[in-house]
Amino acid sequence: MTLPRRLPAAFLLVSSLAALTGSAAETRSLWQIGTRDGNNAEFALAPKGYSRFAEDGFFIVGQSDPKTAWPYVQPGPIDAWAGRKTHAFSVLFDQPP
Repeated sequence: MTLPRRLPAAFLLVSSLAALTGSAAETRSLWQIGTRDGNNAEFALAPKGYSRFAEDGFFIVGQSDPKTAWPYVQPGPIDAWAGRKTHAFSVLFDQPP
C-alpha cells in the first residue's frame, strides 16, 4: 500500500503546529497595553469618543500612555466614521535578551 503524496506534507504541517501550540503555553507576555478587565476607560477616546477618531494608534512600550496614544476603538475599512479606509495600528517594543 502506498501513501498519497500529500500525506507526508500534511503530517509535517500538523507536527509543526502541535510543536508551536505546545511551546505557546510556555511563553510569557513581552508587553501589554492596558489592563485585561473589560474596562476601556484607560484608552484614548473612551468611553464614547469614537466620532473624534483622527489617527491610527502608535504606541511605544514603556513610553506611551494608553490614555492618549492608543484608541479604545480600532476601525475597519467599512467604518464610515473613520474614513472607510484600512487602518494600521503600530506597537514598538524591545525584545529582552
